Amino acid sequence: MNRSTNNKLRGAKKLTTIVLGLCIAASALAQREPVYTYRYFLWGGAESPTKPPAGVNYIQVTFDRGNPVAYEKFKDVVPPADVLGCMDNNATNYNVLATVDDGSCKYVPVVPENAVLINGVYWATSNVDAPGTFAKKPEDVGMFYQWNRKKAWAATGDYVTGWDNSSPTGDTWERANSVCPANWRVPTKAEMQSLISATKSITTRNGVKGYVFGSGENTIFLPASGDRDYEDGKLSLFVNTNGSYWSSSVEEPHTAYALFVETFFERVYGFSYNRVYGRSVRCVYDKIVTTGISLNIQALTLTVNENNTLKDNVTPANSTEPTIWTSSNNAIATVDNNGKVTAVAVGTATITAQAGEKTATCTVTVKAATPPDFVLINGVKWATRNVDKPGTFAKNPEDAGMFYQWNRTGAWAATGTVNGWDNDNYSIYDKRWEQWNEVCPVGFRLPTDTEIQKLLAVESQWTAKNGVNGRLFGSGDNTIFLPAVGYRWGSYINPGVSNVSDAGLEGNYWSSVGDLNGRDSNAARLLTFSGSYQGLGNGFRNEGNSVRCVK
Repeated sequence: MNRSTNNKLRGAKKLTTIVLGLCIAASALAQREPVYTYRYFLWGGAESPTKPPAGVNYIQVTFDRGNPVAYEKFKDVVPPADVLGCMDNNATNYNVLATVDDGSCKYVPVVPENAVLINGVYWATSNVDAPGTFAKKPEDVGMFYQWNRKKAWAATGDYVTGWDNSSPTGDTWERANSVCPANWRVPTKAEMQSLISATKSITTRNGVKGYVFGSGENTIFLPASGDRDYEDGKLSLFVNTNGSYWSSSVEEPHTAYALFVETFFERVYGFSYNRVYGRSVRCVYDKIVTTGISLNIQALTLTVNENNTLKDNVTPANSTEPTIWTSSNNAIATVDNNGKVTAVAVGTATITAQAGEKTATCTVTVKAATPPDFVLINGVKWATRNVDKPGTFAKNPEDAGMFYQWNRTGAWAATGTVNGWDNDNYSIYDKRWEQWNEVCPVGFRLPTDTEIQKLLAVESQWTAKNGVNGRLFGSGDNTIFLPAVGYRWGSYINPGVSNVSDAGLEGNYWSSVGDLNGRDSNAARLLTFSGSYQGLGNGFRNEGNSVRCVK
């Protein structure tokens, strides 16, 4: 068998290739002895009458007048180790011998028209405007950004609302917070320094001062865009005189490197400064292909109206291809641009995260929100939801329900101001919540102070459920969530008017015990809690508090 035939067989992985080689060999050897044996080496070996060295796979074929009649595989030979490398023949570093793609493929960049090469770096020709978009013209300022944050701030107007003066965290400008369009990124300190070292000069374009970097046809214009102050977001007084541009590189715990252009002092320099400033962003082109993506959750079960956020893990971590989130059925479950999945209706949907050509999925099963009516905690059967209108429970455990004055059946809204409030504290006098004033559904009643003490004896934690603060009592499957919906009180200045206090900060739940052994006739026992305390206390009977029943 000639060497070219051996080369065809070398590295063969398909039986069709082997059979083709055998047929060629059979034709070439038909004139030899009637019966003969040949060995075919599949991993770089050569024709030989002796057994090849360890690590070389081969088959042995016996021919009779040119026709293969017997095959023998030598299984005792150790197969060769996998060869790692790039297996895409479109890549510049394609490895013909590779058997496992290691994600190292490199490609000749296809550079967009709005990228200009200066000192080995492709720079965008205009600033970032809204996240993921460029300004229309090179002289347009675009929008300002705090370091490693995706929120855009207007580049005009003295002040903005909602300015965040806390220090951004991170060791680099993170992929999840990228404000550059797909396949663009915030430049590094080294890339900023390479731009500073380029040919540059002050110029004005359409009335906007700034600096031109580069030479010939390869130039970009950085407008003197100003910035926003770190403390209150106030716009700089030096708009159209000075400008600053973030890099992705940090210097110290609360600073990051930036490029500064100053037309008045005629200088360009780099400096590490407070990350809270609002500055311009000029991106660089660097298509980093995604080689893999996975999700932290592959199967998710939610009840209607619940939500959970999926996290994508992209390889490499600095991929410039954004993750696109989609749902197979938005009528069942939706997903936003950050991977937050919200259950809409009962059914099943598939959430797909795609970065470049790589995808990962999560199957979402949505069930009806039907919590049990009660759970057993420390020997007491507690309702899972607050009382809403008399004789009914609220729909969800986190719902406030309605407020009640002690031993009265009148239900009051848990939000807003109401009129017609009865502020009389003594007309509600009694030792216990009377049966004919019961507001709990049939089969339930208000808890005693002893039953509340049993609840307080179990573990609890301050938490939030679907955005509602409260305290979770119990453990495992036997838990109840009591929302911290505050309480309602009457005004002595404006009789008949009632307002709500401390919603989201504390919760107050009536017991059925109406006086403290006769010592306080205008008070009743209640469960009270906040994020820092919990206990059994007293509340004025004319207050409006929540009711959580027991069975």
